[in-house]
Amino acid sequence: MRAWVRRLRAAVLIWFVSVGLGFAQQISIPAQVVNVGQDFPIQYDIPETQPQRSYKLAIIPEGARTIPNGYSLYSPGPGVWRARAPLEPGDYRAVIALQDGDTPFQTIPFKVVFQPIPGAIRVSRTEVLSGESVSVNVSVPKNRHYPDLWVGLFELGRNMEEGGASVGDERRKYNRVGTDGRVGDLVMPRPAGEYELRLFDRSDGPYVLDRVRITVKLPPQPGVISLNKDTFEVGETVRVTVSSEASLNFSPWVGVFWPGDAEQKRPEVMREWDWLDKEARTWEFRAPQWEGTYEVRLFEENRFDHRYETDRIVFTVVASPQPNAIRLEKRTFAPGEDVRVPVRYDTSRGQYSSWVGLFSIPRDQGEGNAPQTVHRIDWDWVKNGEAATLRAPVWPGEYEIRLYDRDGRRYLLDRQTIKVVVEPVPEALELSSRSLDLGQPFTVTARLPEGRAYPSPVVRVFRKDTDTAEGGAGITPEVVQWNWVRGADPVGFNGITRHGTYIVRLYDRGDYGFLLDEEEFEVAPRMPENAVSTNKTVYRTGEKIAITVALPANRVTSNTMVGLFVEPENREGHASAQRHRIDYAWIRPDQTRYELAAPSIVGSYHVLVLDRDNYGYELGRVAVQVISDGVDVMRISKRSFAPGEVIRIQTRIPPDRRLYSPQVRLMRSSFQMEGGVIGVEVPVRSRAVSASEGETFELTAPNAPGKYELRYYDRNAPWFILDIEEFMVQGDPGASAPREYVRLTPMPGEGRVTPAALPRPATPGPVNAGEGGDTPTSGDEAEAPNAPSEGADDTGATPSENADAEGDTSGAPAAEDAATPPRLIVEALTPAGMQPVTEIRPGDSFRVRVEYAKAPDSAPPSVSVSAAGGAAMELALRPSDQAGRFVTDVARIPLATGE
Repeated sequence: MRAWVRRLRAAVLIWFVSVGLGFAQQISIPAQVVNVGQDFPIQYDIPETQPQRSYKLAIIPEGARTIPNGYSLYSPGPGVWRARAPLEPGDYRAVIALQDGDTPFQTIPFKVVFQPIPGAIRVSRTEVLSGESVSVNVSVPKNRHYPDLWVGLFELGRNMEEGGASVGDERRKYNRVGTDGRVGDLVMPRPAGEYELRLFDRSDGPYVLDRVRITVKLPPQPGVISLNKDTFEVGETVRVTVSSEASLNFSPWVGVFWPGDAEQKRPEVMREWDWLDKEARTWEFRAPQWEGTYEVRLFEENRFDHRYETDRIVFTVVASPQPNAIRLEKRTFAPGEDVRVPVRYDTSRGQYSSWVGLFSIPRDQGEGNAPQTVHRIDWDWVKNGEAATLRAPVWPGEYEIRLYDRDGRRYLLDRQTIKVVVEPVPEALELSSRSLDLGQPFTVTARLPEGRAYPSPVVRVFRKDTDTAEGGAGITPEVVQWNWVRGADPVGFNGITRHGTYIVRLYDRGDYGFLLDEEEFEVAPRMPENAVSTNKTVYRTGEKIAITVALPANRVTSNTMVGLFVEPENREGHASAQRHRIDYAWIRPDQTRYELAAPSIVGSYHVLVLDRDNYGYELGRVAVQVISDGVDVMRISKRSFAPGEVIRIQTRIPPDRRLYSPQVRLMRSSFQMEGGVIGVEVPVRSRAVSASEGETFELTAPNAPGKYELRYYDRNAPWFILDIEEFMVQGDPGASAPREYVRLTPMPGEGRVTPAALPRPATPGPVNAGEGGDTPTSGDEAEAPNAPSEGADDTGATPSENADAEGDTSGAPAAEDAATPPRLIVEALTPAGMQPVTEIRPGDSFRVRVEYAKAPDSAPPSVSVSAAGGAAMELALRPSDQAGRFVTDVARIPLATGE
């Protein structure tokens, strides 16, 4: 763009001059590119002008603003100026202007370049020996200016880039070029290598017209070096001999080289050298300590210049193994045991800093896994003929002992395999006791033999009876306790809080240890004496049970508690009942006395002290009985009422009794129906009374004449009767007499029922086992067909399940039957059904059960029963559903009339 603008300006200027003056000046050049220093023509044509003017032709660099005096023109007409191109390459312009002006009439741009002249240098030969001469001549074109031609000798690989600094510091030697092109003879350097002759057109410029490569070689003397052999052991003596025919000039020397390797990027290294004795022509040295291929080279000149080589010879160094150099006394060791390693090997080769090492042996590479790394576990220096001591690893397995002849792991002389095993140590464990109470501390002493390693010995306690999961997989045993072993001191353990068989195991280290010994011991809960006591053994329902607790000092306790429990019992025909906790209190260290309320259900209970909640073990127990005996808590206005007459009733709260939702019920007295069934007791009227204070109220007497009862219950259910008041409702004297009611409900304070002697079966015969049942109908209490009379006597005797009662022996069976008397069992109706009892409490229905060890031929007719305050009564027996078992119908103790 700038050149086009300049041309436009020149054209405008030339047009202006032509128009203004009536003429034009013109110049031209044959080429747009010329060589530096080259002669080239510039043609011009100067018209005639009036007055006559003088002009000038010049060559100026691109961008110059002044035009120097160049070639002057004074005459009009055409002509040619032989101009010389500048010596510096670049962009230039050929211009024409007035002699005294700087504004050109015409401008022609052109480029000056530097172009080499191939073939300008001619040499006599390109391969010469060191020190020989080479004849050099130069031939260059004549139409070009060369400021100062000269030829220089350069070593390849040591040149600066073209266009860089002066070449004067790089050239080995040089000569100027004569006018006839002769350079003369150049003596080649003594070092062998590649060199180059370069032709320059000036003394201070980097412009090379031509290059010629010269190869310089040393005069070879092949075969003048010989060795005593081709292969040597490391450290072995190598003898070098130089032939007497070899020409030894200057200062010959011999060197040992490790040749370089371009692929491994390994540079060449001279390992050692020495001057060669020209007279002896021999040299000795020790073979290098590393295996490989080496060279012995013969040089002339000093040792700092390796280019005067006259001969070389190759030799090999090897490091042969020394089998059986390691002489172990044994090959199996315990962890940490000293391993003595004697060594003995051949001394003909050079030995350096020999040492033995203990190494791991890698396992085979598993599929998809990288190979295991080899580790050096232990090592020590060792001299030939002596022994080193290593330490066996702490992990069992196979290992390898290796012998090397120097530092590092370069040359292996010998290797031997050893095995490390962890043997058990029988009777290494000693327990302070093999039978422990719950929570009883104990100690374990570990007696570890010396001479082996125990990285971190530990004692662990396991529970032996570990279950096996369904499917056959074993459950991993859980460590109950553990502790480190510190020398020979006993290891203390806290008491174990769960009974069972336990195992103490001794391991030689922590997490992944190896078992050395194990011992078993038992942990069993032992109930201490007098851990719990109560102020008495019989309580009314709701009464406070005073409890004293004395915990043992040597027993582990956590969240201890005292509780009132219903103990499990096996019921006839039912599953075993579970132990049930009625009430409890946490035991505090500073408290020994506690109170629990007696349950609302009568029966046998136990006060238990447990050493922890939920899964506790008993520290002590006391059996208590809960009863609901009658008390005088109700009065009525009189004993006889007319139908519809008002009955005035007064109640009070019994002391030390818990009332839930007490009621007073007006009942028709129980009566005996035909067939021995007790009539259904249906309340005529019911009324809830206060559970916290006494009260007085009124009820209307029933309309139907007969015998009635007012019953005071402790809760809203026909449960426990605290008091009964009996009265009559008198009917019309003309009406039929009421039925004879039999009083079966016991009064408060009536005692036990004891079956008397059982008569023997009178006549033989089959047992009628399918007649009747031994459990009353649900909801209706059965009454015996032969009801006892009121006022029966109570002997106060306590029945025994295996008592041999005296009685009528008429019709006794054979002698072998008499040897096993029948069992007489009194059963009462409880919330759990008919259960064996020792007492009949107020309101209970009962029966007698007779069991023979061997079924008799016929059933006994009856059993005699005596009641407190009345005479004995006979209750008929009938067969049960099991052979040899007979039962009576359900009966109740009659109630005496009156207050």
